[in-house]
Amino acid sequence: MGYLTKIKIIKRAKSEHWYVNFPAALAQAIEFQQGEEVVEWIIEDHQRLVLQRSDKSVRDLKKTASENLKDIFGTVFLQCKAAFTQSRTWKRAFELAEGLLVCMGRSTVTGMISATGQQFKDWSAIYRLFRGVRMNTERLFSVIRKNVADAISADEREIYAHMDDTLFRKSGTKVEGAKWMRDPLGSPFQTNLIWGQRFIQLSLSLCHMMDTWRT
Repeated sequence: MGYLTKIKIIKRAKSEHWYVNFPAALAQAIEFQQGEEVVEWIIEDHQRLVLQRSDKSVRDLKKTASENLKDIFGTVFLQCKAAFTQSRTWKRAFELAEGLLVCMGRSTVTGMISATGQQFKDWSAIYRLFRGVRMNTERLFSVIRKNVADAISADEREIYAHMDDTLFRKSGTKVEGAKWMRDPLGSPFQTNLIWGQRFIQLSLSLCHMMDTWRT
């Protein structure tokens, strides 16, 4: 789908100026910088004109977006430091959390380790992070809930939440929270039971920021 626009001309006594109205939706989608960016028109033929941005503009744009995401994530996770028993445990969890954002395929512990470049190191310390009481998950998620609640605009009269549940198959009889449950993927004419854990996920929507992220 293309964006239609008109070419206009302003004629004066000794000169004339041609104008092209750039669609706002297109400018926002590629994040043009108002009054700061210089572009180049390239003529391919009588039917095609190519508008090319400089390499520096694109590099700066990618760098800024990447730095902003990293800074925000780091700031939020720093507030979670009190949820861990030791500073080194928090640091190890922070590295894994960064790996969770960029890992390819299934979001497993192995995937997070590989995404952070630690696949050739000893994994025992990382797996110990998930044993015992090395982190307080309630305090960890309370920080996330607070940040999301603070980010909701005061103009929003309602808060929208999305809930979903996931069933994980387990084989061990001593796994905490595991029990016999109905298999949602079973045949419709017979109820099948599986041994597993059920997790409920709750997400909050930041409605006033959706238009910005969409562009």
